[in-house]
Amino acid sequence: MPDIAITTCTYNPDPQIFSQVLDSFVRLKIPKGIVVEGVIVDNNSNPPLDSFEYIRKFLKSCPWFRLIVESKQGKSNAVIKGVLETSSEILINFDDDNVPNENYLINLMRLIKNYPQVSVWGPGVVKVLFSGEVEEWVSKFAIGFFQEKSTKENKIACSIYADSNPIGTGMVIKRNIMKIYVDNFLSGKYTNLCRYGNSLSTGGDLQIVLTAIKNGWSCGSSPELQVDHIIPVKRTSIFYISKLIYGYGSSEHEAVIEVFPEEIDKVKLPDMNVAFISIVKKLFHIPGRYYSMIQYRMDVADTLGKISGAYKVHKLQEPLWVRILIKCLNLK
Repeated sequence: MPDIAITTCTYNPDPQIFSQVLDSFVRLKIPKGIVVEGVIVDNNSNPPLDSFEYIRKFLKSCPWFRLIVESKQGKSNAVIKGVLETSSEILINFDDDNVPNENYLINLMRLIKNYPQVSVWGPGVVKVLFSGEVEEWVSKFAIGFFQEKSTKENKIACSIYADSNPIGTGMVIKRNIMKIYVDNFLSGKYTNLCRYGNSLSTGGDLQIVLTAIKNGWSCGSSPELQVDHIIPVKRTSIFYISKLIYGYGSSEHEAVIEVFPEEIDKVKLPDMNVAFISIVKKLFHIPGRYYSMIQYRMDVADTLGKISGAYKVHKLQEPLWVRILIKCLNLK
């Protein structure tokens, strides 16, 4: 039986970027005595991935990988397909723009041995790279939203809001935790869908972490796990980044409450008068600079996401002006 399963879920990937991801899998150093399996989950790409020569070439050069198809759209569905199609006790999910360091598996096995109480790991070092030249404001103001991080030491906790909790990029999960998550998702208890349709929600990744915490396991991030996150230039527009920020804000509360219903008492509905006045006042106090307008739009997307998320968990409709702004800014 394999020890580690690597899954990468993708939908119409950028060939230039995805080929780098696949090349990195070939270069991975496999720990002695460890058996690895891998699956590429094609989430309804058009044309299908098996029609591309670079995919076929990779599968020949890396025979422990195979290509499967998940017809239900959405990253969460694709991730679950990868889980059900593999048997390893340790699962690693790399997005189709994640390039892991060649020592990822070796360092991971050492972490698992030294920290048996941790059931979910994530990279402590994520370096954001762009597929081409981007505007200066992107690297200045928005790079954090692409999950760039650089921790100097292992961070471990068993807490809902710990900053050590892993992000989706390069996430490692023990199968016993993933099985609980999958069962809850398939039964309808968990409803958050990552990257479904036009939504840029990340609630599904968060719920995997929260499932571990709910069951008494720690989660952690380590600088020994390193990933390059390659962002295509087309995803660096202010429109895309605003939608990404909104997706974070609008999905977090719901993701938490579905796993920890008792946390709903901590989710307070914001004062709408204060929120509206704040948005308007900031608009009239912005200097006439391009960067300032970009920062303002990102701030508004964050505010609207948090408002929408709070109303959603209380099963209430957002005020009309919030819905109008969300629609005008095309945040959903």
